Amino acid sequence: MKKKIISVAFALLVLFVTVCLYSNNHSYTAMAYTEKGMTVIDRDSGRVLYSYNENARLPMASTTKIATCITVIENSDLDKEVTVPDCAVGVEGSSVYLKKGEKLTIRELLYGLMLRSGNDCAVTLAVNVGGNVENFAKMMNETAKKAGAENTNFTNPHGLHDENHYTTALDLAKITAYAMKNKDFYEIVSTKQKSISNDSEEYDRVLINKNKILSRVEGADGVKTGFTKKAGRCLVSSATRNGMNVICVVLNCPSMFERSEELLNRAFNEFELVEIVSKQSIIDAKVVSGKSNSVALGTLSNFVYPLKENEKERLQIRVSEVENMTAPVKIGTKNGKIEVFLDKQLLFSDNLFTIYNVEGKSLWDKIKDLW
Repeated sequence: MKKKIISVAFALLVLFVTVCLYSNNHSYTAMAYTEKGMTVIDRDSGRVLYSYNENARLPMASTTKIATCITVIENSDLDKEVTVPDCAVGVEGSSVYLKKGEKLTIRELLYGLMLRSGNDCAVTLAVNVGGNVENFAKMMNETAKKAGAENTNFTNPHGLHDENHYTTALDLAKITAYAMKNKDFYEIVSTKQKSISNDSEEYDRVLINKNKILSRVEGADGVKTGFTKKAGRCLVSSATRNGMNVICVVLNCPSMFERSEELLNRAFNEFELVEIVSKQSIIDAKVVSGKSNSVALGTLSNFVYPLKENEKERLQIRVSEVENMTAPVKIGTKNGKIEVFLDKQLLFSDNLFTIYNVEGKSLWDKIKDLW
């Protein structure tokens, strides 16, 4: 009887553990992706480090203002003073509570746009830079194309819901990578607190950045939060460590700060920025009738790329089309080609050039050679 009881108890224990493990695994699988769209990229190379549903067209709420901000920066004088139009006052959603006729610089409005997500700032900027919201949206779409976005359409500068206003996680990452290379944009989105003028009051407006990533993640330097009922919680974040710049996009993600922090830290833990090709000598080419028998060839620029530890040994560097040269040889003369592959994927391709001059032999040099 005791043996039967022990056997039954053991069977129940095994069943309980199995159910728990299944539940945990099932829960983990269900929670593996808490967002509707996600992309993590290396800003400089554009390499996609992680992604999920990255090409799905989704609403993006106020992360729209990344495109608004860089479009304004590229098409205006940031120190120009502009007037708040009537149509910008009382716009739905986040606001810095601008008043009709109030005067601020475009730079101040950009801080209000990106730190406090002011929809009134967005409309004021659109009207003053584009003439009206519709024309400015066209300018935003031109900016998106320049950044390499292929599945994006803007109809407004603030991100309030519109069925024809959408992007993808990958497109938004590309737009952000493009924008972060602009020093004015970078300075604005990496700022935690800023004071701007307030015409109607005796005190300035103090803007506190809504982006908690700036305080939560080592090396964080941007970028923008967003929320509407249709889009859910959206966040574009950025961080820089050891020379590597990583951008993370999560769309419709309930735990956007926690998820972004996890993804950014994971990227820095798993990838390292590696200089694969340098501008220094790569290979020598033979030189005929020169004071030197060879000349070094190299590229005009370095090539650095984020790699996982187990990817380094799978790199292949191929040099081709190098020909003998006849002196005199001038620095910067094209000769050959270099390609870098990871497995069978081409990562980098560039021409090779001579990196110094080689003089031709003098008559005396030729006589000495004969002797």
